[in-house]
Amino acid sequence: QKTLPCRLGFALGASLIPATAAVIAGYVVAACYILTEAQDSFIDKGILFPAVSFLGRSGDAKLTYQVGFATTGMLLLVTIGLLHMLLAEPLSRIGLLRADDSTTTRGEDKKTMPEGSSGLIIDREA
Repeated sequence: QKTLPCRLGFALGASLIPATAAVIAGYVVAACYILTEAQDSFIDKGILFPAVSFLGRSGDAKLTYQVGFATTGMLLLVTIGLLHMLLAEPLSRIGLLRADDSTTTRGEDKKTMPEGSSGLIIDREA
């Protein structure tokens, strides 16, 4: 059972981290745009807004792209973990999730969940 200040801290993190990840992603795209344009001018070729993946294809832009989007992905992964810690218990209390070793879906036989899984499933019949 987590204390209220601890839960509030998790909630604050779960709400601020995605916004931070979005800001980082925006800065990464802008930096990659500038670096790629400096190395290989795509504007001269008539392309004003290239695909994001094009921006991280070589040189400094490639490293910036890889580190920036890896950081963004890790922040979103942390957010998923925080949301799981915050919402798993309350949702299981009201019947939307249930902790179980097996899952059933309307009329089918029970299926065993993989070894080491959390056992939390969405109860669609609630």
